[in-house]
Order: sequence, then structure tokens, then C-alpha cells
Amino acid sequence: LNGLRLVAADERRHHVHAQLRAAFDHLFQISIMVNMTVMNNVLVKYGAMSRYGADIPLSVVGIVQKVFGIMIAVTVGIAAGSQPIVGYNYGAREYGRVKKLYKTMMIAEAIVGLVTTVLVECFPLQLVRLFGEQEPLYNEYAVLAFRVYFSASILCCVQKSTSIFMQ
Repeated sequence: LNGLRLVAADERRHHVHAQLRAAFDHLFQISIMVNMTVMNNVLVKYGAMSRYGADIPLSVVGIVQKVFGIMIAVTVGIAAGSQPIVGYNYGAREYGRVKKLYKTMMIAEAIVGLVTTVLVECFPLQLVRLFGEQEPLYNEYAVLAFRVYFSASILCCVQKSTSIFMQ
């Protein structure tokens, strides 16, 4: 009878943990939505006060975020793809292999970040033109936005993959 109580308590604890995790995931998604709403409103408000106007900053940041999404997709793909191998080796208590996998993953993620940084620094206007030809003022703002937004690409890739690795 005592064993059944322990199993029931463990199941309740697991259920509560799953519900809390789902709630935090939901709150995280809401915070992203609030962040994007505030950012868009700030871009329109203060962009209108600048020589770029309200529309240029808003549309450029949309393009920048699309390109950023591609970089993050590659980063998450590498990190998520390594999870089964890491989990297997961790479960087998092969901690040396886990460390080696982490180092290999960090090198791959740093390369993704470095390649992205080089592309953005060397070819920002060409990246902007992938989304259409624009006027010089638009291109000026877009080049600046790309360079600022992607200035820490390597750190972003490493941080994202480390958080996935630690799951």
C-alpha cells in the first residue's frame, strides 16, 4: 500500500511539473508577442521622427529578423540534432564523449555565427536586395540595421545551442 502511495505521489509530481512547464512555455510565447508589439510601435514612433520615416525602420527590421531566423534555424538544427547522441552518451555515463560532443557542437555553432557575421559585414546590401530593390535611404538604414543586429552572431549561436544542449 505504501508503494502505491509513492507511485501516485510521483505521478502527481510529474503531472504538476508538466503543467508548470507548459505554462512557462506559454508565458514565454506571450512575452515574445509583447516584445514584438512594443518594438514595432517604437520603430514607427521614433522612426517617424527620424529622416528615415516610420515605414523604413519597420520594414527593414522585418527583413533583418527573417535573415536572423534562418541563422537560428541552422543553429537549432545542429543543437537539436545532437541531443539524441548527447543523451545516449550521458545515459551511458560516457562523460568524456559528452564533453567532446559539446566542444564539436560549439565549433560548428561558432562557424555558423562567423559565416553569418562575415556575410552581413561584407555583403549587407546584397542581402537587402534579395528582398527587392529600394531607394538609397532605405538601403543606408538596412545596411546599418544588419550590421548592428548581427554584430554578436557568434555569441547568439553559442548561447542558443548551449541552452538546448543543457535540456
